[in-house]
Amino acid sequence: MTSASLDGKIVVIPGGTGNVGEGIVRAFLTAGATVIVSSRNQARLDELAKLIGSGHVGNLKTITAGYGTFTEADQLATGITREYGHVDHVVATVGGWWMGKALWQISEDDGQKVFVDVATTHMALARSFVPRLAEGGTYTAIAGFSAQSPYPTAGIVSMQGAAQLMMREALSANSAASGASTTSSSARSSTGAVRAVIPTGSPPTRSARRRSASPSLHRSPMSTSSWTRVTT
Repeated sequence: MTSASLDGKIVVIPGGTGNVGEGIVRAFLTAGATVIVSSRNQARLDELAKLIGSGHVGNLKTITAGYGTFTEADQLATGITREYGHVDHVVATVGGWWMGKALWQISEDDGQKVFVDVATTHMALARSFVPRLAEGGTYTAIAGFSAQSPYPTAGIVSMQGAAQLMMREALSANSAASGASTTSSSARSSTGAVRAVIPTGSPPTRSARRRSASPSLHRSPMSTSSWTRVTT
């Protein structure tokens, strides 16, 4: 993210209560944006507000609602657009790291939760928010490098990440066919109209505080896949 002020910008961060999302929320708030975070879990929203602290919490807007289905994501996008008038940027930090089984060992429940549900959520959010982006707005989806380089016992995470990157390509292709122009970053680059970077000197995020206490949680390198709406 550049040093330019984002005052007046509306940023929606699905997954903003998570380990990665918290840092992204903090970065946009620091830059002056109004940041909207939605979750079904009010306790997690309250915890996020507490972690952000009084310095920026005034520009943090929380909504108790889900976004995992097409209907839920549509309702969320419609409500935010109605209340705030526009959406400038969306950063989807949905999903997480999972490992421990070869592909032939996973259960149907594993596949549903790690692959199908996460991919559906990303699709639901993109189809609901991309058409509502303001001119020059961006839609950014964050995935791990496992989307391009498979890990031996995390195959379904790689599969979901690969689907996520192809969704970005499909958005660009669809946009070009409709006559609009787009710009997009490569999967291994955070370059784009908005770069979500945790500022140096920020208070430790929950991922840092929990890492030693939760050895089963693994943090993989991340990449961003960005799509910018440019009206022609």
